[in-house]
Amino acid sequence: MKTVREKRGLTVELGAEAMIFDALEKVEKELKKPLMGNDKKGMAVLMAEFNKINKKEEFKDEEMVNPKSLDIRNFI
Repeated sequence: MKTVREKRGLTVELGAEAMIFDALEKVEKELKKPLMGNDKKGMAVLMAEFNKINKKEEFKDEEMVNPKSLDIRNFI
């Protein structure tokens, strides 16, 4: 799972492990059978689920930095 997580850009800090397993369970329910690595259609559906996760989590936890707060004069 770590390799899949790294390839898709998901991080543990975002709770990626749980989201990956949820996506996998959803895909397996759709297929009505366990997902196999050589099942191209099933893997495509799983990758689509991962893309949805990435879209939801993208920039969600990052706050924009106020450039004025980084001015060196504020630290003197």
